[in-house]
Amino acid sequence: MTLASLEESYDSKVKRIRGVLTELGVVRRQAGTEPTRRQIGGPFVAARLRPDAVYFDRQMNRVSLARNQVERLTRTLGNIPVRKPLVGSVDLASTFGVRMDPFIRAPAMHTGLDMQAQAGDPVRATANAW
Repeated sequence: MTLASLEESYDSKVKRIRGVLTELGVVRRQAGTEPTRRQIGGPFVAARLRPDAVYFDRQMNRVSLARNQVERLTRTLGNIPVRKPLVGSVDLASTFGVRMDPFIRAPAMHTGLDMQAQAGDPVRATANAW
């Protein structure tokens, strides 16, 4: 595979993943606004190619940037719960929204979806663990 075709392959993956994220309503953040769990290292200093870099170095840099973008977007997509937690059809026991609270018998906001299954049915995570 040539470097150009490798770059095209990564660029194509970036477009597909961004399309999925757009359909899911995920908004892209501005650079530098990503929330962090911990602060590591010093200030960000962007890597720059030397002005006299040869074509091969420039191509390798573009491939590296595209690969990093695919990896970042893939991690983002993996953290979004888009799969069903149960195999097969899902029976909802309670939907999102205002409902009568089953414990205090007063209207309350239900912020989730209750899914009905048999005891012992396998349940899977719908996104990566944080």
